[in-house]
Amino acid sequence: MQKILTGFFLLGTLGNLYAHRERLLPDPVDIVEGIHENQAATPPVEIFYMVTTLTPEQAGASDGFWSAGASTDPTNLDFSLLNHVTPRVNSERSGYISLFRNFIRALIYAQSNISQDYYIYQIAGGFNIVDVQGSLGPYTPSNSTAEAVALNRIYWNQVYGWTRFSSNFSFSLNDPDPLEHNLMFDRETFANATSSPGLPELAGFPQGDLRWGNEFFANVAGCEAPLRKRSSGRCYLQQTLVDTAQKISNASRKKSRLPTLPFFKTPISQTASSKGVFISLSDYTSGLCYVTSKDKIECRSILNNGKLGSIKKTTVGDTGYENSYMFGDINNDQKDDFCRLVAGTNKFPLLKCNLGDGEGSFPTEVSFGSVDGGWASGGAANKRMIVKGISGRSFFLSDYRRV
Repeated sequence: MQKILTGFFLLGTLGNLYAHRERLLPDPVDIVEGIHENQAATPPVEIFYMVTTLTPEQAGASDGFWSAGASTDPTNLDFSLLNHVTPRVNSERSGYISLFRNFIRALIYAQSNISQDYYIYQIAGGFNIVDVQGSLGPYTPSNSTAEAVALNRIYWNQVYGWTRFSSNFSFSLNDPDPLEHNLMFDRETFANATSSPGLPELAGFPQGDLRWGNEFFANVAGCEAPLRKRSSGRCYLQQTLVDTAQKISNASRKKSRLPTLPFFKTPISQTASSKGVFISLSDYTSGLCYVTSKDKIECRSILNNGKLGSIKKTTVGDTGYENSYMFGDINNDQKDDFCRLVAGTNKFPLLKCNLGDGEGSFPTEVSFGSVDGGWASGGAANKRMIVKGISGRSFFLSDYRRV
């Protein structure tokens, strides 16, 4: 029999919990959406495709995507475009992000290189994106790992949308998920923006390398006269162009610019909770969650710019007694879970929890208290919480029970 500590928490009655379990409370405050819904069907004039396992929640939380080098040591970036697009040479110091001009090419690359679920993001053109063939000319690898690159990073408001693919997706057998539009896409800046057709100065050959002497680089490099006509010699990129990549990268830095959005009525129409609950979806993302009915939870991730991400819905068997909803990390995986009290077979309350996946959904349900038929009381409504013990175990506090 579980020990009950009554010194710290008031006890409620099951009858009081059960009597109020169906009452719906008023809608939460309005949140912003905007006229972008009517514009979403019109894509930007130029689109590139990027493959990654990062979820929209992860990307939004960091305001977009970073190059491998920027993620590790931004003071020591490798801006050699040739190194980046050459298979097995691309270094962890790379200052570029790989992009494709064709969706099918991006999909083929993903299926050849990724063994888990992934996303293909649609990125609008911009001055921070450069064509590979137009930059490397005759030295473009036949098996290049990219058709275009973004310098150093892609801001979240340059992302037009994304499509999710499961690890076992087969293009011949399955239809892709529908494109999800990014509500934070900055149409004013990127709807008509275009990329650079090529910047040969980004090739990345060492100074003195004979390849700078190729006619393709005549406007950006030169050789020691008259060595251009000979089979060997020393050729150089013009000194004023040596830092071109870094200058473009620096110029693209900005405070994240967001569309101006009018107010609209919240899509979370009728909620069983009087207000949203801010939770830790994961160790890097927060969220705003509502219990919307007796069998549904809705969550929206909170982007680093303070806006709310897309709605994630979870259907559960029963969201439990009113005012018994709790969010807490019960399995020590740094992701908050959804817990509530429900009526057991003998009318005694049980604690049920749906484990969070870190992205706003709670797919896996577990029960506590079912072995001994439930608990005599669920405790007072304002005294319930999930806490962590010193050993890493979790406790449901109303009258102190370990879960």
